[in-house]
Amino acid sequence: MIIRYGILSDIHRIPLPAVEIARKILVERGADKLILNGDIGDEQGTLKASQDHLGSVLTTIGESGLETFVQPGSHETAAVFGSVVDFFSNMYPMIDTIRVQKVEQEDHDLVFLPDLDF
Repeated sequence: MIIRYGILSDIHRIPLPAVEIARKILVERGADKLILNGDIGDEQGTLKASQDHLGSVLTTIGESGLETFVQPGSHETAAVFGSVVDFFSNMYPMIDTIRVQKVEQEDHDLVFLPDLDF
């Protein structure tokens, strides 16, 4: 079985409606799973605002229903990232790649290395 991965990266400054369009395109083109590869959210001035922003992005992605591997980048902070991904992984099939850095599939493995800034 071939698994098709849709990858979204560096979406931290992309308007939320554009993220939703990108997600829909990946699903329409046959993505079986998604990878959010760093720089997902952006600092919003306060911890709460940053968490809310990241939460909005994860909600948009989570609505795809696809298993999603969430990899932080240099625009995520540990204070925001871990707690928000934990929360959303209870609602959507999301995996925090800081906690789970190797995912074994039937015919391949995924290995996630954290960004040096994280």
